[in-house]
Amino acid sequence: PAGTTPSSGTDEGGGVWKFGEGDVTAGIHIAGRPTDADSDLNLTVTPYTQDANSATPTDWPPQNLLVVIDAVADTPTLTLDLVEGDDTASGNEGTAIALPDIAASLNDTDASETLKIEISGLPAGWTLSDGTNSSTDPTTDVTTWNLNTLTVTGPAEDDADFTLTVTATATEAATVDGDTSDGPELSENDNVATTSWQIAVTVDPVNDEATIDPQTAYGEEDLGADAGSQTPADPGNIPLVINLTPPSGGDTTWIEISGVPTGVTFNSGIETSPGVWEFTEAEVTAGIEIT
Repeated sequence: PAGTTPSSGTDEGGGVWKFGEGDVTAGIHIAGRPTDADSDLNLTVTPYTQDANSATPTDWPPQNLLVVIDAVADTPTLTLDLVEGDDTASGNEGTAIALPDIAASLNDTDASETLKIEISGLPAGWTLSDGTNSSTDPTTDVTTWNLNTLTVTGPAEDDADFTLTVTATATEAATVDGDTSDGPELSENDNVATTSWQIAVTVDPVNDEATIDPQTAYGEEDLGADAGSQTPADPGNIPLVINLTPPSGGDTTWIEISGVPTGVTFNSGIETSPGVWEFTEAEVTAGIEIT
């Protein structure tokens, strides 16, 4: 075939090479082949003889010679945001976090290879999406997805960082079984080539909203009274009714009471600065009283 050259002999044109007896004895091998060419060679070998006193040579019955070319997959090109290397992504918990743009291509362009792109390492509860397709599987084939709009979205309260792996795989179509026209494949060991990069995903925690509903408290000077009562009572503490609703995500919750006059104290909490007191969620639940 065109582009194929042997180690010796004379090119007589039209895909025909002539080899002397010495060439054959020394050994003939294929010295040149087009890049990425893995098609087997179906050659015809015809012997010739010529007597020293004969004007023309005589050709004898030819024989077919099959040269099996083992296919070798070429490592594909893979980039994250146009760079061949690891990359990062970050965003708030519970929101869609944009991933770097992914691009991959085959380096063998003779149509003998196919390309597959996979993303692995997706944590449980997270969703990978391109805006149209989505998957919650740990490993997803995204070959046909839009690789410029990929995002990952996790549960509202999941702020654990993780790492994704993007893998591009080139696979040669040739198999050991081969076919009747071009003979068998020697081995499938070299039929797959991969390259991969990692994306370190940082998930930023978000403080969730807590709400309070304080009720008016009543008391008389030097006297305590039950909340809601405006009648004198035995001296005692003045209870404060503060309904606190913490967020569902387990965030640490506390309240702060400011504007507290000098000399006013409470049964719990700490004074963090003049006139400002801080109370834990447990202290609010147990009940705060002016003492």
